[in-house]
Amino acid sequence: SQCADTTYSAVEVVDNTVSAASVERQLFEVYPNPTHGWVNLHLVRSYNSAAQLTVFNPLGEIISQLDLGVDNEILVPVDLKDLAAGVYYLQVQYGDQQEVQKVIKR
Repeated sequence: SQCADTTYSAVEVVDNTVSAASVERQLFEVYPNPTHGWVNLHLVRSYNSAAQLTVFNPLGEIISQLDLGVDNEILVPVDLKDLAAGVYYLQVQYGDQQEVQKVIKR
């Protein structure tokens, strides 16, 4: 029998409706959403620690991870075109701060 290496992680889903108060706390924006392939990840805050992007499926399985480094406001293209249509979660973590946003892939 063949075993696949699968990593699971707890994913906290947050409501990504925007209010004036939430914009101040928001770590990143994702657009277009829904998407047919590529999304733009705009890091809207700068920090002194490296940022990491993790893409999860609805089961909490890690689809991909990317170290974003340390920068001021940056725009990162994220390729979702090879993923099946469905819901995915993008998590950005800066040191001890993290945010998760839902992306719909059509």
